[in-house]
Amino acid sequence: MEKSGNGIRVELSRTISAREKSALAGVSITKIWQFNNRGISVKSVLTNTAAVPVEFAFRFHNIPNHLAGNSGKVFFGKTSFFREQSLKIARFGAADSEIDNMFKVNQFIQAPEKNFVLRSAGLPEVKVSLGGSGSYGVIFWDGGTFSTMEPVFNRIKLDPGAKGEFVMNFTW
Repeated sequence: MEKSGNGIRVELSRTISAREKSALAGVSITKIWQFNNRGISVKSVLTNTAAVPVEFAFRFHNIPNHLAGNSGKVFFGKTSFFREQSLKIARFGAADSEIDNMFKVNQFIQAPEKNFVLRSAGLPEVKVSLGGSGSYGVIFWDGGTFSTMEPVFNRIKLDPGAKGEFVMNFTW
């Protein structure tokens, strides 16, 4: 952790073991959080330190609970989505059946743009932008009293020594 500009930068790293996930054994994950008074940037850098290529689709977890209340909405341009007690993916481009089947989702929305806004009564409006490797879409987990969303990135193949970067910026 270090002071950086007008904020704080936190960096953590670890390598996935075969015991945790054999298909990703030897992949090093570095998470970098940059906090300042106008937002948070989260960057995940995955480096293949194994001797064989790995293929995966990355997704972010632990997203703000703007959608937890019934007043929560997500806006992709002029198109808005709100809680409706269903699991769905807003896709930014062409379908990838492997990603779609991974989540067992049967409701899909074509999102008109990749940047989006989270709005919920009593919370500041949060603008979300994605960067790094190509963004596939956003999965919406919605049920009962809990609702959240997680950006999902396109599948990538990392050869030994190669890196993939995934970025999510929150500004308010």
